[in-house]
Amino acid sequence: MTKRQMHQEINKKFYEFVEANYPHYTIDDNEGGGRIYLISERDDDDFRKYDSIEYHQSRHTVCGYNDNSERGLNDEYEMREFLEKLVPNYDL
Repeated sequence: MTKRQMHQEINKKFYEFVEANYPHYTIDDNEGGGRIYLISERDDDDFRKYDSIEYHQSRHTVCGYNDNSERGLNDEYEMREFLEKLVPNYDL
């Protein structure tokens, strides 16, 4: 498997994980530069509308914003844990 294929497989698995566990996030890929934004459309006691998490497709990292709700920050943490377990399985 080439490095490109490994990156694509990691990204696919990450998106599947997000779609299965965080359906309240919309995946926005309009920015380019290898960055994808996960934007929450929920606005209730647990979330602020437009909580955002940035995912970098080649570094396989997530970064939340300081003004995200506590639940948004927890989601970021869980996504980071998923990636930290997934990425070492590939020889990048």
